Amino acid sequence: MARKVDDKAKTPVEEVAENVVEQDHEDQEESAEEGVADNGGGVDEAENDDQGGDDGKTDDREGNGNDELPDLLVPKKRKKKDESEKKGVVYMSRVPPFMKPDHVRRLLSEYGPIGRIYLVEEDKTARKRRLKNGGNRQVNFTEGWIEFKRKKDAKSVAKALNTTLIGGKKRSKYHDDIWNLKYLKGFQWTHLTEKVAYENRVRDQKLRLEVAQAAKENAAFLERVDQAKKLEKMVERKHALHPETADVPENIRRTFRQNEAVDKTAHGSLDDSAAASMLGKVFKKRKVQDS
Repeated sequence: MARKVDDKAKTPVEEVAENVVEQDHEDQEESAEEGVADNGGGVDEAENDDQGGDDGKTDDREGNGNDELPDLLVPKKRKKKDESEKKGVVYMSRVPPFMKPDHVRRLLSEYGPIGRIYLVEEDKTARKRRLKNGGNRQVNFTEGWIEFKRKKDAKSVAKALNTTLIGGKKRSKYHDDIWNLKYLKGFQWTHLTEKVAYENRVRDQKLRLEVAQAAKENAAFLERVDQAKKLEKMVERKHALHPETADVPENIRRTFRQNEAVDKTAHGSLDDSAAASMLGKVFKKRKVQDS
């Protein structure tokens, strides 16, 4: 009750003074808190600077490491290269008549896993000739390459099966045929693709040369035809100007001047004695002149 009385007893001037004092205390407390916060912020900045220095060192290390390829990429490339080197290629110098790549794969896959197979078709002219003579209409292959996924399988297959019977079922048409296989040391499938691409380029270039030669011959033939037409027109104009000579055939006989042949018998011939005396006189004159 006394407290309430005291509050009521305060004058307006006293209340204003108390409010001013309270505001001063609050301002001092806020400034103190800001100072503490500033000091704490400085410590954080220093710590951040230290951490930033460490980060800079790590960045430099990472920058030095970036000059080389990332570690994740190197094993993949090495793995791919190793896989290509582990494979072996076998060359088939003669493919049995009308044997297809699927049949080759089925026969040789018993000795090891097979990757790719490439068989070369026969020449188109030979195929046309065979079909013209009533031969088989199936596609025939002349040579081929077989890629084994393991090099040791390729070596063993070429060594064991070369010049041996294909075998299999007795009713098979390839039972009595012979394998012609050879292992290609150091040969990879990329070499074959480059070879095929080179042969295709050579064939295209040869075809272009043949087409250019044919076009040149056609142009020369057309030029000769035009010249013949021009000559015919000239003859027609000549006959039109001189119609009286149009029906008269040209009977031209050309003469050439020739030297007359000398007849030795008409002038006579020298005897051997006369010829000898004449030669003697000539040699005497030469001896006198030399002396």
